[in-house]
Amino acid sequence: MAKNFIETLGKIGIKDAVLAKFSKETGEDSSVNIKGKSVSITQKNYYVNYSDLDDESAKTLFNDKTGGFVLNKPDLISQDASILSITKEQKKILKDYKGIIDGKHLSAIRVSYAIMNNEDSKNWEDARTLNSILESKYRLVGKKIYNLTRSGYIEGIILTELHIMQYEYQGSPSYKTKFKKDFESYLDFFPHAVYANEFTTRKDLATEIMKRLRRRGISRVEVYGRGEFNITKITDVVNKIVDAGSAEIHQKENYEIGCNPATRIKLKSNIVYSSTSTLSRKMKKRMKSKKKKKS
Repeated sequence: MAKNFIETLGKIGIKDAVLAKFSKETGEDSSVNIKGKSVSITQKNYYVNYSDLDDESAKTLFNDKTGGFVLNKPDLISQDASILSITKEQKKILKDYKGIIDGKHLSAIRVSYAIMNNEDSKNWEDARTLNSILESKYRLVGKKIYNLTRSGYIEGIILTELHIMQYEYQGSPSYKTKFKKDFESYLDFFPHAVYANEFTTRKDLATEIMKRLRRRGISRVEVYGRGEFNITKITDVVNKIVDAGSAEIHQKENYEIGCNPATRIKLKSNIVYSSTSTLSRKMKKRMKSKKKKKS
């Protein structure tokens, strides 16, 4: 058991783990030694402290508040570590975000990339394994970060905003606090896209789309869904919104994620806002009240 664990650690950059103890009773390795410290191995999990590690990608991937990471069987140890691999481009994007966004959010992006890579390679079992880890470890936030990663916003609009902010602040580190706050606000509400899943009702989907179409400064909203059930739901809701005149379909793309059908519909808002500013409206109200007093 420890041998497999050591091999897995080696594949993600931890090269100096060695066997520390062997259980004669069970015939299984019960601990490994990493940087002079014994790490317990049970039937349920392996635990490693951050202080035992130098490899940044390992720290990032398994980052959590406990000060270490737990690899639960059969989540990762029984799997080949290649399921965790990401591309050079993806590593570069993670490096751009590192030290700016919360560590657990960076970890979720890292795992999301690994899920994507396995999905695109049609390694469904590995993708499902990683997805279950993502959802159990990061809950709803993990799902939101996966959606933003899968649809390209993490390396698109959001990363562009970071680069612009870095330029505008001209080297001042104060941009980090501002961007971290903006990133977390996107996890609460992302104005550019809506994602349908099996739990999303048609009513909820329509509400979320309209909420964004009515948002000042947002002229286009993208709607994403995977699987025939969600695609049908999206199509029905979008058609009703278009028929009502609130938006028009600017672009539609049908594609596949692995073997699953998926869709992306970009809506262009037809909602017209008054050019009268809030300040002007307040001034008009004051003028009317003054006229009433004079009369």
